[in-house]
Amino acid sequence: MCHYFFPLKHVFRNTDCLCYGGGVAIWRSSGRGGDSKVIGVASGGKKFKLEIELFHQEDTFEVTGPVKFIHQYVDMLNEKATITLANGTQQEIRGCPPAMGYSFAGDTTDGPGEFDFAQGTTTDNPF
Repeated sequence: MCHYFFPLKHVFRNTDCLCYGGGVAIWRSSGRGGDSKVIGVASGGKKFKLEIELFHQEDTFEVTGPVKFIHQYVDMLNEKATITLANGTQQEIRGCPPAMGYSFAGDTTDGPGEFDFAQGTTTDNPF
């Protein structure tokens, strides 16, 4: 899971990844690890707050019609973007590697399913 300003050493093992939004990251070797449960709570809390606001809006409408989708494989390690930092300087950033194992499911569920998992899980499951 990539998240604003949280190093994700627990996911990427040897490299910290500072991520911005949808997976664009600044890589660094700071040696600091992140607390995956704190990251999950912070991310989930932001989503929950917005979901409650949307739930209580009175000007909602039903979405109808067919559902369309597009699938595309993207080599995120080769994706680059330029961002402008708060001090006005520009910095080139690149994408995060894909999450593997349990990490793929981090921050994606509404509750426990067939098996419960948590951020940073390193043990096997019955499936």
